Amino acid sequence: MSINPNHWTIGVKLPAAFATIAIATSILVGVVGYSIARNAVVAEAEGDLLDLTIAHKAEIDEFLDHVDEDLELLSTHPWTIMALRSFASGWQAMGSAAAPELGRLYGAGGEPYESASLYARHHEQYDPWLTSFAEQRGYADIYLMSINGDVLYSVAKEEDFATNLIDGPYSDTGFGRTFRRLQDQYRDARATRDRADLHEDELAFSDFDYYAPNGGTPVAFHGHILAGQDGELLGALFVQLSEERLQETIGVKAGFGEDGETILVGADRLLRSESVRRSGAILEARIDNAAVTAALDGQSGVLRVPDWSAPADDHHADIDIVAYLPIEVLGLDWALLGIKPVEEVMAPVHHMALDVTLTAAGATLLVILVGILAARQITRPILSLAGLTRRVVDGETGIGVPHLDRGDEVGEMARALDVFKDDAERVRRLGEAVEAERRTLHEVLDSAPEPMFVIDQGGTILRANIEAERAFEYEPGTLVGQSIDSLVPDDVRGGHAALRDGFVAERTMRTMRGGRHAQGAGSVRQDFPRRSGLEPPPGAGRLYSCDRSGQGYHRTAQSGA
Repeated sequence: MSINPNHWTIGVKLPAAFATIAIATSILVGVVGYSIARNAVVAEAEGDLLDLTIAHKAEIDEFLDHVDEDLELLSTHPWTIMALRSFASGWQAMGSAAAPELGRLYGAGGEPYESASLYARHHEQYDPWLTSFAEQRGYADIYLMSINGDVLYSVAKEEDFATNLIDGPYSDTGFGRTFRRLQDQYRDARATRDRADLHEDELAFSDFDYYAPNGGTPVAFHGHILAGQDGELLGALFVQLSEERLQETIGVKAGFGEDGETILVGADRLLRSESVRRSGAILEARIDNAAVTAALDGQSGVLRVPDWSAPADDHHADIDIVAYLPIEVLGLDWALLGIKPVEEVMAPVHHMALDVTLTAAGATLLVILVGILAARQITRPILSLAGLTRRVVDGETGIGVPHLDRGDEVGEMARALDVFKDDAERVRRLGEAVEAERRTLHEVLDSAPEPMFVIDQGGTILRANIEAERAFEYEPGTLVGQSIDSLVPDDVRGGHAALRDGFVAERTMRTMRGGRHAQGAGSVRQDFPRRSGLEPPPGAGRLYSCDRSGQGYHRTAQSGA
C-alpha cells in the first residue's frame, strides 16, 4: 500500500482517521493526566515528607530535652552532690596513688569490693543507683568529675575512668574540651549574672566523634555543672550518648517507604546517624548539597537533589525528594534530612500510566474496529455504485440502480448514476440509429451501378463505392482520404473548389445538363468524358456520382461545373 494518503481507499482512510484521532486523544489525555497526577503526587509526597521530618525533629528535640531533664534531675539531686563529695574524699584519701589504684581495682579483671578503702565503700553505696539510672535511660556511661578535671566516677569504668580531663590522655578529645568549656562558660556567666539566669550556661554538648575508650566508635557527651547551694562550682556531671541511642530515635522508617530514611548531618557535612544506603557511614559519608546548606543556615523546606550516596561523577544519579530542617543543640548546628526517592514516590503514577496506556490501547483498537465497520457501511454502497458505473460505461444500461431512496450522499450518487445510465441508453440508441443509417448508406453506395463518392466540406473523400474504385482502377480503400480535386482534369482543377463551395452553400441536387460536360482524370492521368451529378447527403459529407458511358476511364469523374 502506498504511503501517500491520496492513494488510500476510504476503507483505509476512515479507520486510519479514527485511529489517529483516538491515539492523539489518548496521548493528549495521557500526557496531561500524567503531568497532573505527577505534580499532585509529588506535591503531596513533599508535604507528607516534610510533615514526617518535622515529626522526627520533634522526637529528636524531645530526646535531647529528656537528656537535659535527666542532667537537671541528677545535678540537683542530693545524692549526686553527696556522691561527688564522697568520691572526691575517697580519691583524696588514696593520695597520689588514686588514679593508678582505681584503674587497677575497677579496670578489666579488677575486684573493687575486696578493697576496704573509703572510695570502695562510697562506690558500693552510690554505684547501683547511678548504674540503674544509666540503664533505664539508655546512657552508655555516666561520669562525675571534680573541679580539677579528675574523672572520679564512671558507670562503665572504661579507659577514661580515673584520668584527668585537663592534662590527662583524653584531655584533647571532645569530652575533655567540652568539660573545660563548660567550666569556663559557667565561671564567666556567674561573674555577671545570677544563678537563676545560668541554665544554658550550666549545660554543654560535645558533638559525635570517634572515642578510643569506647572502642573507637562515635559517641557524644552531654554535661551539666555540679554546684553548691550558693552556686559554688563543685565539679561536673556528664552522660555519654551512643550513636545507637540516637539512631533509635532517628532510624524510624514508618512513612518513608522502602528506600526512604531520615539522617542527621553535622556542621562538617558528615553523617551523624546511620543510613540504609551506606552502612558504617557515621562520620565517614559526606553530604554537601543544597538541602544540607539550607538547613545549616537555619532554613527549612523541600528540595529535589541527586542521591547523596551516588558517586560524585555519576551524572545520572537518581533524584531524591529531601525535606530539610535545622536542629540546634547548645550551640551546635545539625541538619535533619528526610529523604525519599522520586522513583518510589512516582511508582503509583507509573502504575497508573501503565493502566492508562493499556486502557487507551484497548480503546484505540475498539475505535479502529468501529472505524472499519463504519467504513464498510460507507464503502460498500460506494463500491457497488462504482461497479455499476463501470458496467454502464461498458454499455450495460439495462441494469437497476440501488440506493435511490437514500437521503445521504450515497443516495445522491445513486440518483446521478441513474441519470447517467438513462443518458447512456439514449446515446446508445442514437448511436445504433446512426450506425444503421451509415450501414444503409454504404449498402446503397456499394449497390449503385455508377461510381459514387462521399466527401466532406473540404473535398476529402470519406467513402468511395466499389464501382468508383473499379472505374478509376484504385485498390479497395485507397481513395479514402484523398482530395476529390485530384480526380478532376488539370485544366479545370483550379476552379473546382469554388464550384464545390457553391454547392455546399446551395445544398441542392445538381445534375450535368444544359451544355455542361464532365471529364475525369484517370489513375494514369488520362482524361475521359463522364456525366456527373451532385447531391447533398443527410450527413456531413457530399455525394458525387458519375455514369458508366465512355470507356478507358480510370477514376470516377467529379463535377467540372
